[in-house]
Amino acid sequence: MFQRLRVLLHRLDYKAYKHRGKRQPALAALRKAAELGCTASQNELGALLLSHNKAIEAMEWFSQSAAKGNMYAQANIGWGYYSGNGVTQSYPLALSWYKKAAEQGHPESQYNLGLMYADALGTSKNLEAAEHWLVLASNGGVASASEALARVRRKT
Repeated sequence: MFQRLRVLLHRLDYKAYKHRGKRQPALAALRKAAELGCTASQNELGALLLSHNKAIEAMEWFSQSAAKGNMYAQANIGWGYYSGNGVTQSYPLALSWYKKAAEQGHPESQYNLGLMYADALGTSKNLEAAEHWLVLASNGGVASASEALARVRRKT
């Protein structure tokens, strides 16, 4: 119980410092919450590190969060493996991580997974699977999913 309270206090400190534009204290507070195991903080710290060109460290934080089931971190790891940013590029690993996030309802991962199935990246071409994931992404609000879905349906 005390650990949860400590995490909450660090997250509140982070938001207060961030709001006031105090970058270093905000980063320190976020790092403390991440080190205490807060998955949202781990993912947010990863994103912040990534925006400062620290991709390898970012992927380490995403990995900690993703291992605990955080779909946003799983999507970020998928992107890392897709792009080769912070890790060695691997379409099969990107597909695997996108699928974990997509199965939890992450629309952008559903979209990326659909494209990977359509274009045979990291897997064999599977237009049925592509259509399935693109429909979900479109329903989830990903604007470009409808266009990709139309392209897949023309191929079938």
